[in-house]
Amino acid sequence: KEKYSNIKFLEHLKKEVTSDKFRKEIQQKRKAISKNKQSLLRYIESLFEYRSRLLVLRIDFSYEKDAGGFFTTSDGKRIDLIFGAKNKDLLEKWSIEVKAQRDQLIQKLKKKYKKDLVGYVWKLEYGTDKAFHYHMIFFLDESKHHQDVRIAQSIGEMWKHEITNGKGIYWNCNAKKKHFEKNGRIATGKIKHDDHELRENLNIMASYLTKPDYFVKLTLSDGSRTFGKGGKPKKIKLGRPRE
Repeated sequence: KEKYSNIKFLEHLKKEVTSDKFRKEIQQKRKAISKNKQSLLRYIESLFEYRSRLLVLRIDFSYEKDAGGFFTTSDGKRIDLIFGAKNKDLLEKWSIEVKAQRDQLIQKLKKKYKKDLVGYVWKLEYGTDKAFHYHMIFFLDESKHHQDVRIAQSIGEMWKHEITNGKGIYWNCNAKKKHFEKNGRIATGKIKHDDHELRENLNIMASYLTKPDYFVKLTLSDGSRTFGKGGKPKKIKLGRPRE
């Protein structure tokens, strides 16, 4: 049943992406991608100017799917991938909730970590397996916080239990360092401002968040954002804190 649903979903997707409206959106999206990437890399640079050591957390957030292949919203309604893909009004309603949950998570983290939450980046996507889901990167002041795996897990649990009332799931990328270490691509945990290899890996990982997800735009109302980041921290007159 799930395989059949995915096939139908992809057939619908193919129909949508061949439309003239979608082609125009692709052209506009391509222009925005380069702009977002450069803006993001400058943002990360500003964070290292603000703090010489950052604790980088990468977490993916999504939603539970029940045995029937539906996604459940907080009001108890189920959204089938196929029906939802054909019913933009339904998806837009869900997207409002998804956005509110992202904002709620960030506000809770700001309240918990205060100025130690140096920055964050988020990317909203929509896919056949996860429906709406977020890729997020958080930057903490490493001089105050060290246990990245535990902290990332606590944020994931916050998403699952406090934000989505048990309907959310998460993927703690910080707990999978050994996998990335094999390919020399570690980009999470403690990163110093002068560690060029880790910072390059971080830039590569972060740039992934600016890559296009064309279908998500078809599920949202015009003008809805799918990418965002925190504000640049205020510069310190005496320069960035050193070790």
